[in-house]
Amino acid sequence: MLRMRISVRHSLLAVLLLASVQAVSQFNPKVAGRNLQLCAQLARQAEKAYGDQQYQTSAALYLYASSVGDLTMSQFYDAACSLALSDDASRAVQFLLKAIDKGWRNTKHLQSDSDLEKLHKLPEWARIISLSEAAERNYKEVHSRPSAGRWITSDIPRFW
Repeated sequence: MLRMRISVRHSLLAVLLLASVQAVSQFNPKVAGRNLQLCAQLARQAEKAYGDQQYQTSAALYLYASSVGDLTMSQFYDAACSLALSDDASRAVQFLLKAIDKGWRNTKHLQSDSDLEKLHKLPEWARIISLSEAAERNYKEVHSRPSAGRWITSDIPRFW
């Protein structure tokens, strides 16, 4: 029970901190740069909470991190897992869609991940699988054509 109270307090504190950080960062670009550091730090804390099986705390930290900065596709996916394990299916679906939009394309893992089993019964699940399969096909198509490769030479002077 004590852990639950602490995680609720942390969630409320996170919301208050978010409001103040967003207000300040609108006027100060240096603070906006620090938001990226804060986002990365929160994501690491969320990963640790997930590893400690504190899924609600992990979900709250991922939510806070996503509002402060931009998560990677893997972080969006991990957040979806934490949210699903915390019985927040609607947000879990949103974060899965963001992960796919960012480039997640491992449909086989998506279908077999036990963290997401609660989402399999949702009507949105078929759409999630379909989008992931489409992203996987697109990635394979783009990366299997040698002609699609390009040489970037604009940065050569930086190294010589």
